[in-house]
Amino acid sequence: MRTILTISVIYFSVFALGQGNEGNSNNSNNSNGVNSNILNYKVEEKLKKVEKEEAPAPEVNTGVFDSQLQSGRYNYEFTRKKFIRQNLGKGFTSEQQKTLDQQLENLKESAENSFEFNYLTYVNGNHDVSLFPFLEKAYKLKPYDASLFDDFIAYYEITDNATKKAEFTKKLMASNAIESGVYRYNENVLRSIDKNGILITNGYDDTYPLWVLQNEKAMRKDVKVLSLDILQNKEYRKRILKQYGLKDPGVGPENQDFIMKLLQVNPDKNIFLGYTVPKYVLKGLSINLKNTGLALKYAPKRLNEDKLKINFENELQLDYLLQNQSSSKVKQMNANYLVMLSQLYKKYKQDPKKQEYIKSIALKIGRDINKEKTVKASLGI
Repeated sequence: MRTILTISVIYFSVFALGQGNEGNSNNSNNSNGVNSNILNYKVEEKLKKVEKEEAPAPEVNTGVFDSQLQSGRYNYEFTRKKFIRQNLGKGFTSEQQKTLDQQLENLKESAENSFEFNYLTYVNGNHDVSLFPFLEKAYKLKPYDASLFDDFIAYYEITDNATKKAEFTKKLMASNAIESGVYRYNENVLRSIDKNGILITNGYDDTYPLWVLQNEKAMRKDVKVLSLDILQNKEYRKRILKQYGLKDPGVGPENQDFIMKLLQVNPDKNIFLGYTVPKYVLKGLSINLKNTGLALKYAPKRLNEDKLKINFENELQLDYLLQNQSSSKVKQMNANYLVMLSQLYKKYKQDPKKQEYIKSIALKIGRDINKEKTVKASLGI
């Protein structure tokens, strides 16, 4: 088993084109999510100004001005995503945060009352709940903009308001912003988790769809989802670790040893890792990680049962993977199945029918990501 897991981690690094923290991720190098130098003036003054406005000023909707707003938003989000990829989801350096602050300052000078400025001000705060009035103002300006909904979901997760969180998971589902293939993937993520398990995630596409499925489809509500992004809020982290009966590892997610330390001080807890957690974490823990499908269970003690085979035969629904997938994003996510499929193919050497089924799915995924030859080699065919 140890050899298989080591191979799997390497295999994962080839195929798992994980989402990282793409999307509207709010990572920061501040564990409590507060940046005292945002835009070089006090947050309190900004909030007072927002609160005094009874109604937002109308946006100027001329073609040139609108184009400038869109360009400013694009540049900010592009830079933010680039920094997140560079840092492997560990937050921003002080210089990176200054760069983001300056981009937002430039937008403020030309469009302080715009949707873009208010929305990005909240995003730039990295889950600083004191900036929530800016998110509310953005929502008043564009209540049907689905890019806001995950930020509201995260805010109400942090502030422990299940009713309001459910309100926005409903809006997110109704918006069709998340593709059906992403939901199908996440359904199998939930099916990979033991009853009352704790799942640590690190990406947009394996966090928010899970909450939507739990709230709107009542699917596996027993699973506790912990987003590394949101855990960077210190007060939230303190509350949620206590609520889930977890010992505090003493460091935050901005520290690359956070997951390892969390697992080490909670060896008897039912903790699983999603495939979007940083690869260096998976490699460092490979000996104690057991594949259960679309998740990895931390099990320092030997398991008495093969959870991967059990889940394959009783829980996971894989037939949809033989169908044509809707987008490159879904195809890339589905590459994460190749880890389990490679292991299952070897486990069912004495069952040609199951082997053929597993092979057909693996090769279909391989064709979708232009890696069919590599997949064949991994299966030994």
